[in-house]
Amino acid sequence: MKRGVPPTAEKARTGEFTPPGMTAQASSNSRAEVAVAWSTCMATSVPAGLIW
Repeated sequence: MKRGVPPTAEKARTGEFTPPGMTAQASSNSRAEVAVAWSTCMATSVPAGLIW
């Protein structure tokens, strides 16, 4: 008895079916997420050596 999902077809993994412009949008979203993560980290961190 076989279970699970069959492997993805070869052509489906090449990005051949990615709509035009989606790669640029994904890059933009990725940069925005990094900026938010960085600013959140900086806003919540305490400088080294600072003792309360």
